[in-house]
Amino acid sequence: MEIRRVHSKEVRQWRSDRIAWHIGHASHWRQMRQLQEKVSGRKCSQQPPPVEFAKMLEALCAGDVGTALHITGARQSMERMKVNRAPDEFGLVAELHHCPRELRTLLLELFNKVLRDGLLPDTWCTNLFTMIPKTSRASLPTEFRPIANIGLLYKAFTYLVVGRIEEKLEAAQPEEQHGFRAAHRIEEHLLTASPVLDKTLAVNIPTWIVSLDLSKAFDRIAWPPLWQAL
Repeated sequence: MEIRRVHSKEVRQWRSDRIAWHIGHASHWRQMRQLQEKVSGRKCSQQPPPVEFAKMLEALCAGDVGTALHITGARQSMERMKVNRAPDEFGLVAELHHCPRELRTLLLELFNKVLRDGLLPDTWCTNLFTMIPKTSRASLPTEFRPIANIGLLYKAFTYLVVGRIEEKLEAAQPEEQHGFRAAHRIEEHLLTASPVLDKTLAVNIPTWIVSLDLSKAFDRIAWPPLWQAL
């Protein structure tokens, strides 16, 4: 992380110095366009039709809803929701932390009714997905990353469910898995590899480092373990 901060600082300083130099040389003003900030993210030349995205998302989330459950702890789920986030399609933002107890009670009754009857509110059945291309040449639905903008109450419901299952799911993760986990960073593996390289090079022992990226590692939902955890 320190290397990244130093690198960003050096890039900003370099750009500032180059702009100052160009300003002092009128014949080079046109070259200043090359110093513009690049837009983050990747632009895609073409996208699959929406129906292909719909099929992929349907296959991703399909599964048996399981048996009825009873849940508690609506206040804890609301307190975990992050504030200052983008509003949902109704313009609501996550400011449920300060709602009165009566509202939390009504929401908990709604959540339990959903689990008991298996019937979702109509607004929960429609989500707005933004498909972000992973590469500039993305052409297949699997080459896009879906970002869902779900409703606020549905989001509170999901946080409540996550609170029930995350402890058991976290206990089942191997120590080597640092990606997509709270309080774990992939940079920790780099810190581990650094002394290993130092020691092996000191005694002239060859060392092989393999970077493994599992394609489509999270393209399906295993429902039985989730219902067991709940």
